[in-house]
Amino acid sequence: MEQWDADQEPARSLLRAESWMPTAIVAQLNADALADIAYVNQGADGLGQLNFHFQDPQTGFGDTPDWTGSLDTRGDIQLVDADNDSLLDLLRITGEGNDRSAYFYRNLNGSFDLTQPNQVMRFSGYDVRFNIIPIGQDTDPLLNVSYYTIPVVDAIRNASINRTQLLFGSDDVGENQFFNRRPNSRLDESFSAANVRGLSEQMSLQYDIDGDGRKDAIYVTENGTLAAKRIDADLNIESEPFWEYVSSRSVFEFQVLQLNPDAKPDFLLRHGTATTFLVAAP
Repeated sequence: MEQWDADQEPARSLLRAESWMPTAIVAQLNADALADIAYVNQGADGLGQLNFHFQDPQTGFGDTPDWTGSLDTRGDIQLVDADNDSLLDLLRITGEGNDRSAYFYRNLNGSFDLTQPNQVMRFSGYDVRFNIIPIGQDTDPLLNVSYYTIPVVDAIRNASINRTQLLFGSDDVGENQFFNRRPNSRLDESFSAANVRGLSEQMSLQYDIDGDGRKDAIYVTENGTLAAKRIDADLNIESEPFWEYVSSRSVFEFQVLQLNPDAKPDFLLRHGTATTFLVAAP
């Protein structure tokens, strides 16, 4: 069974709209600290059914689920720790066209109230992405929402595309919610034909580049270089990068790897027909 690396992937998808075959995954679903099993299938009522098998330290897993819940299986269904309590919560993302809705359900020690989400958030844009980021040690996760918009007037005049990064903290949450209703910070970038290289890869907020214990924003610049910006205590992405790697070839795609045991992030950079492995210095 596939193992999940918490440092490489922030969420585990139980079901995606483009993948009709559901997958059983291993996850911590209750407070006993043992790995459990979760999967989605069709229930007796013909609707989708979420199933949990809890691990018993003596007998292992039972043949029948320990908990089941009926849910709408449309969209992308993920298990992710949204409140830093080590139990995986449920995130369901739905939408059509350029509208997306995110439904958050809190893990109640191995069960969910699927009749009523704890929080619903809606956004309009293209390629809307939701990422829950553990920004630093001993801090609550933040929600990063990114998407593209095409302003009608600018598109006609300048053929421009805007990219938006929203960061939601949890310092002002309502009762039983996960994240603030309004973003703590917003970063808008405009791309035209002159700087289209910066659109080749989405900004990533998953990795700590400078080793200060807080995640940084890694991105491809309009010049085709790789750079990183810090995220300050108010969840603002700083305007200027603190680090930049200038390659002889433009970077179109990057991937963060662990190529050695020094715990520092390394990079795989793709330049079209060439690839660069960038290993962090000791």
